[in-house]
Amino acid sequence: MLGMALETKNSAGSDELQLVKCFVCIVLGVQNKQLTMEIENMYDEFEMELMIRLRKERKTTNKSNVHI
Repeated sequence: MLGMALETKNSAGSDELQLVKCFVCIVLGVQNKQLTMEIENMYDEFEMELMIRLRKERKTTNKSNVHI
């Protein structure tokens, strides 16, 4: 099984549970090279999604900081 959290959550206490978005894949009968390629692809997709979200946040922040 291969998985990766797509977001982080900070809980107030150690007993508090919170849900996070994640990616989970069951990997059966693959060679090490195939597994390495899948992990690299997963990280590339995650980095691209993160970059898109950061750009959107920066645009929103820049618009809210403009004073007329």
